[in-house]
Formats: sequence, structure tokens, C-alpha cells
Amino acid sequence: MSAKERADRILGELDDALAEAAGSTRPLRIGFAWAALGEHTVDLLRGWRQDHPRTPVEVHHLADPYTALLRGSVDAVFLRALPERTAPELAVLPLYSEPRVAAVSRDDPLAARPEVALRDLAGRTVVLCATAATTSGALWPAGSSPAATRVVSNVDEWLTSIATGEAVGITAEATRHSHPLPAVRYLPLTDAGPVTVHFLAPAVPGHPATAAFRTHVRDVLPAAGTALPVLGRKGVRA
Repeated sequence: MSAKERADRILGELDDALAEAAGSTRPLRIGFAWAALGEHTVDLLRGWRQDHPRTPVEVHHLADPYTALLRGSVDAVFLRALPERTAPELAVLPLYSEPRVAAVSRDDPLAARPEVALRDLAGRTVVLCATAATTSGALWPAGSSPAATRVVSNVDEWLTSIATGEAVGITAEATRHSHPLPAVRYLPLTDAGPVTVHFLAPAVPGHPATAAFRTHVRDVLPAAGTALPVLGRKGVRA
């Protein structure tokens, strides 16, 4: 953790202490980069609001939620792509595995198929979003790689490139729920491994409701696994 990130976290802890002294609790801030938890998102947040009405949750769509967590700008994050090594002060909880899907224009010849394989996208231009590191050219087997890859800065540019037929995309299945678009067709991808969704929070929480929210996430998502060791570990980039 850099000196600036450490200073930001200290200031956040000071704000929490002042709020506690004043008899109030600030909202629990949850960050994500792309599609949150897809179809599970609304039920999870509604359930929290019902069970914990005195602790509101703020959901923040961030370009770099991991760095925001280190700085203390948010209290916990959902991530699909872990850094090569997570910071030692963070606890990582793997939640569930999520299948990948292909995204093509509704006018694309592939759009009429019930499913596609990576080889069906070989020779095409694949658009990658800078805020979603779950796809790269390395996903394709040798001999069937894309003709080209192009990086865009956000999900709107990603969807536009696909909708206009300029490129195709690969994403986690949650995108189909969080970013439906009539001009884009999402198709099951038969030969690409799934993406693991993780919940990250400080091992020593900055917000008093963090542990309760982690428990709530595990209750809502029955497939949630056992927390990984707090010590930094090498993450696997999906």
C-alpha cells in the first residue's frame, strides 16, 4: 500500500470515528467494476435493506475498485479479476463461478445460433473493456486467435462497438442481466472456462457493518466459498 493510500484509509477511519461519536453510521460503500452480481444484485441489496434498515448501502460503479478499496474510498468490493497478488491487509472470499458468454450484434450471422465456441470468433475483431480484465487474446487456443483486439475505456463504448458490428466481445454472464441491449445478443460460450466472482474487504474492517454484509452475501449466495487466507497470495486472472 502506498503512502497516499495509507493516508486516505486513515482519514476514512477518522470520519468513521467522528460519525460514531455523533451517534450516526455512514452508509456502507460497496464498489464493483462491471456488472456487480448480475441477476443476484437486486435481491441481495433489497434483502440487506429489509434486514438492516439502519445501515444503508451505497453501490459505486468504479473503473478501479481494487485501488479504491486500498485507499478506503469504499468498504468492500466485488471483483472478477484479482491482481497478481492481493494486499496482505485484505481478506478474499470467492463467491461463485460464472460462465462466460459471447456478445455479438443482432445482425451478426452468429446471432441466430443457440451457442458459440471460441473458434467461431477466430479471425474477428474482439473488443476489450479496460475496466473488465476477464478477457484477453490468451483465452483462445493456439491457431484460432482473433484477427485483432481493441481496448475501449468503458462499458458503453464496448456495447456500441458490438451493436454496430465493428467487433464481438466476451464477458461474464452477469453482463447479460446488467447491460441488456436490443442491438446486442448474448450467446453461451461452450469452450471457455468460467469466471470466479470474489468479495474483498479489509481483514480489519473500516466499517462496523462489513462483517454483517459479508455474512449476508454468503446467505444470499449459497455457492459462496470459504474465505481465503488473509495473507497476500497470488491471484489467478480470469
